[in-house]
Amino acid sequence: MSFLPRWLIGIFAVVLLFLVLGFGGLSLAYGITRQQWDSPMVRRIASFVRFPAARVGPIAIPYTDYLILMDAQRTLLTTEEAKEGGFETVPEAERRRGALDALMRNAATELLAAQEGIEVTPLDVDRFYDQLVRLAPTSTGGTPQEHLQRNFGWTPKQYKKYVVRFDLLHDILSQKREQAGDQTSVDRLITQ
Repeated sequence: MSFLPRWLIGIFAVVLLFLVLGFGGLSLAYGITRQQWDSPMVRRIASFVRFPAARVGPIAIPYTDYLILMDAQRTLLTTEEAKEGGFETVPEAERRRGALDALMRNAATELLAAQEGIEVTPLDVDRFYDQLVRLAPTSTGGTPQEHLQRNFGWTPKQYKKYVVRFDLLHDILSQKREQAGDQTSVDRLITQ
């Protein structure tokens, strides 16, 4: 026999559930925004919720993209090239900021290109990538795809998404400004 009516116990249970979920959500938001958590559980939640790591104008940069860049940095730091270049001595906080800055520069480049009426198709990106592969030095050992996998843990598709596309946009923007006689650099415009 219960001292409280069932409806009151039900309300108490729902309130308790909302408090637990609210506290859990706030803890997760704090961990992602302030501590940059990257545990497997956080990765699953971030991919499901599409939690933003930052915003540049109307563009929300997904936390999952930030985690992918951090993973690439960690992979790079385990290579001989990184050890020879002294990259493993870069503090973690600086590497984290660098990954977020790179994503923010990409988003700013995307915004500037949209303002200038510039669009690139996946075919344009593929052609630019093929051009880069042809120009790449062969001293890295193996194919460019093997180099990407070994040094960054990336596939060519990821490399195109996070690097090549924005390099192409940057080049087009620079050429357009040069043809118009505008001396303002694209880098300066996207950091404003």
